[in-house]
Amino acid sequence: MGWLTNVWNAITGKKTTVKPSKVNLVGFLDSLSGSSDVTLSSTYMSCVNCHARHFSKILPTHYFGKDISKSKHNNYLLQLQPNDYQTAPTLWKSVAFNYFFGSVAILWLEFDYSNLAEPLKSIWSLDVDANQIRVFISEEGKQYCSFSINGQVHYVAAEDLIILQREVDMSSLFGGRSKAIDASIKALNTSYKGLEKAVEQSQLIRFLITGNAPANAAVKEERQKEYSEQLFKNQDGVAYVTGGDKIQEVTSNGKYPLSPELESLKKDIYEYQAVTSEIVQGKYNEDEFQAYWESTLEPLANELAVALTIKLFSRREISQGNVIHIQSDRVQTASLKTRLNMANLLRQLPIVVENDILALLYLKPVEGGDEPQVNLSFIKQKDQSQYQVGGEDNPGEGEGE
Repeated sequence: MGWLTNVWNAITGKKTTVKPSKVNLVGFLDSLSGSSDVTLSSTYMSCVNCHARHFSKILPTHYFGKDISKSKHNNYLLQLQPNDYQTAPTLWKSVAFNYFFGSVAILWLEFDYSNLAEPLKSIWSLDVDANQIRVFISEEGKQYCSFSINGQVHYVAAEDLIILQREVDMSSLFGGRSKAIDASIKALNTSYKGLEKAVEQSQLIRFLITGNAPANAAVKEERQKEYSEQLFKNQDGVAYVTGGDKIQEVTSNGKYPLSPELESLKKDIYEYQAVTSEIVQGKYNEDEFQAYWESTLEPLANELAVALTIKLFSRREISQGNVIHIQSDRVQTASLKTRLNMANLLRQLPIVVENDILALLYLKPVEGGDEPQVNLSFIKQKDQSQYQVGGEDNPGEGEGE
């Protein structure tokens, strides 16, 4: 709708989330998602939950130039409580979950322009199923969305939404999961169903009884019942068999068939989700996690930071230095040995920030530790005599060198 329209609506008391006039319904957003039931794939869901778990540790921060003291309200929403029902880690976890689950994550920025000093009121993560998102198009070609939060239906323009797409489709505002990975998921689910059925059938028949005497169906059923009671209900472990009958136990080796094929399907899912089984299981070193962060999570973090910056600030405010930057220190995984090496390197720099070194060592910051300190060990070569003994260099020394 535009911020001027929203300001006018706030002054006149008109609601900004009522249904716009002359719009046509395009459809429900969930119809654009993949067709296979990925929730049945433990491998797929494990990958998605792994991404969401690590991404929840990000720390989006509003900077004004290099100063964050002028952006307390935005940082409260971004880092602590974005809305009445979620904390910030929960919000960012849901963003990553939707992004890697269905390849699209949607955020609604709720503005209250009656408070011009702090117009951003809340940030909501929208789920395509739970929030019943519908897409509308006006006669002018402008796109709107409706969704339900706690029983209340809201209608907003697309410009009030942040839409993060993993697989970009320029022909559509909203993207869906790739059909290619759906095929692998469907094949994996079908294989598991077949394995489950095979295991069930292998456990149904435990004993085979063969007899020499001919018998009709009624006799077979009666004798089968008799032996079943002896084998499974008899507590003394003794079964009586007639001379013409023979009992043979059926054993199952308990092995899953088609194991190489299943591993190949799982590999397809890991590659699609850009993660390894070691990362999912928490078995990784710092180099492996660094590669995972840079190739999988950092692109989403950068996309989110840019989208928040554009949606929250005007071009003039951005040119003045307003920017959203995502701090990933809490996401990174480094050994204590690596952190000690980094701390020693920082101590050798000409300018040192004490609290930066303490943070690397998992120690609490100290008062005044954010003030940069200059290392006086670094001076110009011609001034070293004055610095060490307070003397003066002989005139003419060093000239021409």
